[in-house]
Amino acid sequence: RSFDLNRNGQLVYDQLHYGNPFNQWADIAYTADPTTPATLISSEQRALYPVISPDGGMVAFVQNAGMASQLRLLMRRERTMVDLSALTENIRFGRLAWAPDGQWLAAEAWYEGGAQNIVLISVSGNFHKLYSDTSMATEAAPVFDSLGEFIYFHGDNGGTPQIYRYHRSQRTIEQLTFASGGALYPALSPDGTELYYLTVGPQGFDIARQNLADIKP
Repeated sequence: RSFDLNRNGQLVYDQLHYGNPFNQWADIAYTADPTTPATLISSEQRALYPVISPDGGMVAFVQNAGMASQLRLLMRRERTMVDLSALTENIRFGRLAWAPDGQWLAAEAWYEGGAQNIVLISVSGNFHKLYSDTSMATEAAPVFDSLGEFIYFHGDNGGTPQIYRYHRSQRTIEQLTFASGGALYPALSPDGTELYYLTVGPQGFDIARQNLADIKP
């Protein structure tokens, strides 16, 4: 249902198991070469949204636990698990993204009451929201730039989702798109010079491209 491919060509995805209509779960499949068969590296974890670290040594994923969820870290070579979300708040996690240094994850987090924010979690368990003063009801689909300085995401600050980026060192958020029908799911070109995203028009979804050098602060 979801997958991640790092720059070394290592692939992880969640593989669904079907017991009966009321008993379905997914585990993590891994391969170092997408042209060869994958093997399962977890057992009965009810895994969602797996992402593999830049060096391939860790796989972060969301463990579905009914009304809540856990953010877990699988040490791939040791086959050991680390819980990253021993938090007091009632949070459900969604899509994840690794920082290039392999020490931080950006994650979608749904809070009790309906707000959805992007949060940063370190592999040591440190946790904070991107920007505590944001008025956005929804922040989603985080992605880091190649240096780890910016986090791109879509949010609905003005009622229509647009693409934003968060400057980590300055702790500021900048709106990058002003599409009339909205802009969703940012992605960056391999060289980091171009921004891609989905736009919504009369005929459905289209893919848009924007040169980041053309964006003025």
